[in-house]
Amino acid sequence: ILFFVTSNKNIKIKNKNARIEIIKSVNNQNYQTGYLKSKRFKKKNLFIILKDKKKLIGTGWLYFGKDKWLISEINKKIQINNYYLLYDFMIIKKFRNMGYYSDFLKLIKKNFSRNNLCIYTTLNNFKSYRGIRSSGFILQKIISKFFTLKV
Repeated sequence: ILFFVTSNKNIKIKNKNARIEIIKSVNNQNYQTGYLKSKRFKKKNLFIILKDKKKLIGTGWLYFGKDKWLISEINKKIQINNYYLLYDFMIIKKFRNMGYYSDFLKLIKKNFSRNNLCIYTTLNNFKSYRGIRSSGFILQKIISKFFTLKV
C-alpha cells in the first residue's frame, strides 16, 4: 500500500466546471439512500460527490476519527492521528482518463485546506497513483501486512 499525505502545493484544476458536494447524512434528499452506506454516516464519515455542471462524475468518502483504520487490501490496521482519510473513490467509467480524479482530490484539498489529508492506494494501481501524485499529495510511507517503510 502506498500512503500519501497532503502538501501545501497549490495546483490548477483542469476541469473548470468541476465542483464537489459534501453529504453529511443519509437523509439527504438529492440522492437515493440505497446508494449511500448508512453505517458510514453513523461513524461520522462524509460522502463527497464530484459534479461537472449537473453531471455526476465520481464519488468518495472522508473519515476522521480516533479509531485505527483497517486497510482491507492487506488486512492491517493503521493509526491515522490528526489526518482526514480519503477512501473508496470512484470515477464513473465514461469520465475516466479526463483528469477528473486529480481534480476531485484538488477540490477536496482546497475545501479542507486547514486539515491534514491522507489517502492510500495499492502498489499496482498506477492510474490512482498518478492521480494522487498530480493532485499534490506526497508519498509518506509504504505499508505491507508485515512492515512499514517511511519514504
